[in-house]
Amino acid sequence: MKAINWLLFTTLFAAMGCSQESIYEKKTNETYADIINNTDILNTKVTLINSPLQLTEVQPKNSIMSKSLKVAPQYSLIAQIKSPTYHGRLLSASCVKLVSHGNLRIAFVTYNLQGAEYSGALQVVDASNAVQPIIKYEMYFGGVDINTIEISESGDLIWLGGSSQKKGAVIIPLAINETGVPIATNVQGSATYSAITIGESVASVNGISAGADWLYVTAGKTNGGIWAVNYKKNYTTDGNDHFESAKCGAINGTKSGSIFAAVEGGQEAKLHVYSVGNINEDLIPVIQLGSIYHQNVDEADKYAGKVTATFEQNGKICYISMGANGVVAVNVESGEIVGQTEKGFLKKGNTNAVSLDDNYIYCANGADGLTLAKSITGKEKNEIIYPLYVWDDHLTNASANFVVSDNKLIFVAKGANGGLAIIGK
Repeated sequence: MKAINWLLFTTLFAAMGCSQESIYEKKTNETYADIINNTDILNTKVTLINSPLQLTEVQPKNSIMSKSLKVAPQYSLIAQIKSPTYHGRLLSASCVKLVSHGNLRIAFVTYNLQGAEYSGALQVVDASNAVQPIIKYEMYFGGVDINTIEISESGDLIWLGGSSQKKGAVIIPLAINETGVPIATNVQGSATYSAITIGESVASVNGISAGADWLYVTAGKTNGGIWAVNYKKNYTTDGNDHFESAKCGAINGTKSGSIFAAVEGGQEAKLHVYSVGNINEDLIPVIQLGSIYHQNVDEADKYAGKVTATFEQNGKICYISMGANGVVAVNVESGEIVGQTEKGFLKKGNTNAVSLDDNYIYCANGADGLTLAKSITGKEKNEIIYPLYVWDDHLTNASANFVVSDNKLIFVAKGANGGLAIIGK
């Protein structure tokens, strides 16, 4: 997969006090991104629906699960957002991050271009009004796929990660205001930005996790691995761990001593576990995960599919999407697999992404739709992650490629043709 580079604005340069001879500036190459902030134009992409979500109950395999099922959750399909186009090419949602401050609820959505060419976008969606979300801002990058995004703990800075056609793996810092809108230097509908190159001859950034003073960046495939980039010291690299097929990462806190876990994909997939502040040494022995591959794809793409990881909030259980093998849950302190889906969890799709909230495990299962699965206790080995309900989007007939939930809203990315679905509880 291709990766992205993002923006650092003139405002951010001033705030950081970077000199012209700094390492930061030596690594960057300012250029322009196209912006749209006319909400009338932007919101022609939004179709408000606000109707009950049609969930299909999965028949339990045993009497214990049958007795544990309660009344189906009452969700509503709030809206569908069409995928943006850039120079006539339809983009596909690659990642969504949700941020809540009081009554303000903002979704940052990244987009990339499927295939050999490169283009990307950032979309800012204000979902504070539960029944009428609006697009506030879009930023388009020619020659750069945008694959992922991270948000600073202070909430005034985001980092985009992706693949530049010219520079390879990049991250793009972007200062934002209190409503989530980038503080860009506007030049006739454009904004200046700077992209920071990651590694040597690395193709794409596919994950960014912020902890303490560092961004833990996963990038691959060839020459890939993990980079600890100190964003408080002009984005210098303080450590790295090289391995092929670095897929994604997850972090369970923002302070030094928190745990960062990174997934190495492939036929013999692994989970690498580190302590925030020490990327040069594994916290525990590398954990064997089995095979991460995607079914019903071209042979060349078998090991190239999307993988995500997420922690329980401030917890020690890390959930990983495994493509054709569903989901596994790993205790990163003991190294034990404490939960996994069974054979038959998927029909023809692949688990591309996994997310959690207080009620369910949400699995973006590609052609099989969105699955709501039963949470596990995490106290035993190899608990079964049972599917409970499935949402198969008949409105767009598109696959589920990404999902994120925050206990109030669920965002489901469904490819270029399917766009983005917003679901409310």
